[in-house]
Amino acid sequence: MQVQVGEFLVEVTKKNIRSTNLRVNSKGEIKFSCPKFITDKKVKEYLESKYAWIKLHAKNQEKLKNRFEYLVDNKVKILGKEYNVIFSNVKGNYVTNDTLYIYKSPKGDANLIIKKFLKELLNELLIEKLTYFENRLNLKSSGYTIKNMISRWGSCNVKTKKLSFSLQLIKYPVTCIEMVIVHELTHILYPRHDKKFYAYLDKRYPDWKVANKLLKN
Repeated sequence: MQVQVGEFLVEVTKKNIRSTNLRVNSKGEIKFSCPKFITDKKVKEYLESKYAWIKLHAKNQEKLKNRFEYLVDNKVKILGKEYNVIFSNVKGNYVTNDTLYIYKSPKGDANLIIKKFLKELLNELLIEKLTYFENRLNLKSSGYTIKNMISRWGSCNVKTKKLSFSLQLIKYPVTCIEMVIVHELTHILYPRHDKKFYAYLDKRYPDWKVANKLLKN
């Protein structure tokens, strides 16, 4: 059943369980499960008493969702700057001031088009920066992939020396992308995040802590 709590709709499921569970999932849906013996009246009273909790967690989940989306309110973030997005039926993509004009066919999916565009931008930047830092550090990877990772910025397979980078990086300043590149290349020498790893990182990319702080915002 569904229960209206203020402006929120809560999906209620009664089960053969002993305790209650109230949660907001990654889709922003509010779920509540409880023992079968609890009456509908008691369920509604309990959920209404949790209105402040529901509102707070629904808001936080919306922020989290927006953080990992690429196109939000027809805006996109590229290398630390936000651009308004205007879809056009004229082929070709270009930027003027704070606006990104991007081609989209009538049947095209806006989110997929933006994602593809951002992946191409990040790939061009990675080709340039990875080559530069491989030569500067004298460390050679076996290649890289771009993934839609949301739990990490990059990874390094120390056996194959293949790197992976999160597409989310395209939202952040170039210094952040450079830092992640150096971080993952360093793993070729030092697989673990130990003292030697951070000593090398301090020497080779002294501003890594500043860039790392930007990635947390």
